[in-house]
Amino acid sequence: NYTVIERTSNEALQALWTELRSPKQSNIICGVIYRQHNSVDRFLDYFEEPVDRYSATGKLICLLGVNINILRAQTCNYAQQFLDCLRNYALIPTID
Repeated sequence: NYTVIERTSNEALQALWTELRSPKQSNIICGVIYRQHNSVDRFLDYFEEPVDRYSATGKLICLLGVNINILRAQTCNYAQQFLDCLRNYALIPTID
């Protein structure tokens, strides 16, 4: 059981946000994010707005498919900014 709560497509990203219903625990908000390659400088602005809004609900958030190589955070300022954004919302990458 799920509900599509937002679809976004612009020059910086494509995103689909759904809310997965669970009868025995709180619902989970799941976002599938694709970073467009033609507007990387605007991606974090567009990305952070829904993450901020959905994190305020207190529900668990799961992000899938964000195409940024966070393993390069030591040498890539953009990857570091993205990782910092995730940490600001207590979102922890689980793929190494």
